[in-house]
Amino acid sequence: MRPLASVPKRMTARNGPSDSSPEGSVGEALRKSQAHFRQLVEGVRDYAIFLLDARGDVASWNQGAERIKGYSADEIIGKHFSTFYPPESIEQGWPEQELELAKDEGRLEDEGWRVRKDGSRFWASVTITALRDENGNTEGFLKITRDLTARKQAEEQSARLVREQVAREAAEISERRALFLAEASEALAASLDEEEVYQEVVRIAVPFLADICIVDRLEGGFARIAAVNQSSEVSPDVISRLSEYYPIELHDRYLVAEVLRTGRPRIFGDVSKLSRLAAQVPGEQVEAPLLKALSAQSAIVVPLIKRGEILGAISFIITDSARPYDLTEIALAQELARRGSTAIDHALLYTTAQEAQHKAEMASRAKDRFLAMLSHELRTPLTPILFSSSLLTEEPTLSETMREHLRVIVKNAQLEARLVDDLLDVTRISRGKLHLNFGIADAHEVLRTVLETCSADLANKQLRLSVELEATNYQLQADVDRLQQVFWNLLKNAIKFTPPDGRIAIRSKNLRSDLFRVEIQDSGKGIAPGVVARIFDPFEQGERCDGLGLGLAICKSIVELHGGRIAASSPGPGKGAIFVVEIPAMKANDK
Repeated sequence: MRPLASVPKRMTARNGPSDSSPEGSVGEALRKSQAHFRQLVEGVRDYAIFLLDARGDVASWNQGAERIKGYSADEIIGKHFSTFYPPESIEQGWPEQELELAKDEGRLEDEGWRVRKDGSRFWASVTITALRDENGNTEGFLKITRDLTARKQAEEQSARLVREQVAREAAEISERRALFLAEASEALAASLDEEEVYQEVVRIAVPFLADICIVDRLEGGFARIAAVNQSSEVSPDVISRLSEYYPIELHDRYLVAEVLRTGRPRIFGDVSKLSRLAAQVPGEQVEAPLLKALSAQSAIVVPLIKRGEILGAISFIITDSARPYDLTEIALAQELARRGSTAIDHALLYTTAQEAQHKAEMASRAKDRFLAMLSHELRTPLTPILFSSSLLTEEPTLSETMREHLRVIVKNAQLEARLVDDLLDVTRISRGKLHLNFGIADAHEVLRTVLETCSADLANKQLRLSVELEATNYQLQADVDRLQQVFWNLLKNAIKFTPPDGRIAIRSKNLRSDLFRVEIQDSGKGIAPGVVARIFDPFEQGERCDGLGLGLAICKSIVELHGGRIAASSPGPGKGAIFVVEIPAMKANDK
């Protein structure tokens, strides 16, 4: 190891008097002292103590430096001390900056990462002292380095544990708040009554978010209490004092009034500040008396807003000064208020819908009563008209002209009777009183009966008819008369809207062994796209609907009462239409 004595004399003591002079003994003592000091420095193992020349090159090296940094004296003396710095520090020019700072200030203390000979890093505490000559010029530097890696690791471990603890506590708080909001949402969503929602809000808030919670409802320019709740630690007498301050007018200088006016939340982490504010504004009413009456130490007031409309406000009050509100609580309070506002909105919409439904039901019942009465009144004169006109058509003495007039009367009376029957059916359907007489029905036989009934109409318009009854399972559990009514309506519609010489095709098939399907297709005027979606609605007077537009609506109800479905489609106007009826067929073991 290169000793400290190898450093140029100018960086150590100046030459003194000769040993033969009286002062020589002093010089000898000084040299011995320096030698002892060098031995002491060289023997230090816990600190790297070495000298740098003015350029920053290593000029001496002790055992502690060799132990800490890994270099022997022969390996490192003469090399620049930046060898001990990591690349990022060298790129930033930090070694040179350290020397400049030490030169300017006389001394520099620093901590940071340094690099050993083997490339490993250690955390170093560094002191650099500038060495000056008698004229104050810097001749070099004394550098002392201590390895504090163990302390650094302990600090980082401690900091990591603190961060983990803080993160755990934050996660627990976040989880508790998320659970609180989830339970709040579930509780609020369970009620569709406005008053119950207000009660749920104050129940949920205490004691998790407040010792006292008050919901104020805005009514005619006044804030009135809609619900209030307090923890068991709050005296009931405290709540009884509220009546002294309510109702609150919007122009009052209360927090509640301000929030209702502005729609912005307010928070007071320390209510005593508000009390001092009250003292500064003499003669004006402020919140302080009310909060003082409630023993409030901290308070949050947030608005209840429904689609831009201010409904009211929620006041959250803490009576314990050891846990004041902060900004995280105001965010939680606002979220509870938002969910409460949504629940109130739903409750109001539900109430409105209930009222509208009640009115609609009343109107529907009135309509049904009117239709039933109308049907009865119309049916009464029709019966004798049909009976008498039918008898007259059989009178042999009548001329053919009179007979034709009677046939017109009979036909129109029958049409009138059909309309009356449709009205009665619609009334029964709307009341859920359309009863079917189920039995075993041969669907093909029903179709043949309908074709026979409509044969004259088909012949009069010279329509070409195609019938393909391909279904192998056509036994249905059905009301034969009602099934015939469905097929007759659909065929009559096809005949009506198909021009002379047009085509009508009737096909039956089994899509599955237990599903009977009938298709009635015509080459008529078709159905406009906008009409298809509502063609089965009652009183829909589209181009494909007879009279009052009840026939297809009745067909739909009858088919659905059979557990089936009915549908219509059309390629477009002028391209015909297809009506499809599907009804469950009887299984083999049911026949």
